[in-house]
Amino acid sequence: MSAWIMLSVGCVFIVAGAAVLNGWRVARYSDARLGGWGHVAMGAGFSLDGLPRIVGWPDAVVFFCAVGGLVFVVLGVVVGTRELKGRRKGA
Repeated sequence: MSAWIMLSVGCVFIVAGAAVLNGWRVARYSDARLGGWGHVAMGAGFSLDGLPRIVGWPDAVVFFCAVGGLVFVVLGVVVGTRELKGRRKGA
């Protein structure tokens, strides 16, 4: 069940990031590119962590995908935090 949740949350983050990159603005970002790419990276990480478990791949493959997913999530958080710092300075 948790793998399905990770996959669905990842897809939501990817769609939200792509929407921000295409100019859809529910929230104001000081730099839409950073906010959008941060969401896409986090979504890719969650999806990369959930999908191999759903498909039933071997444990070694799931482990390497989970490590890659963790890297993407951390990268997305770093990009998003950098964007938030820029928004606070501009306000």
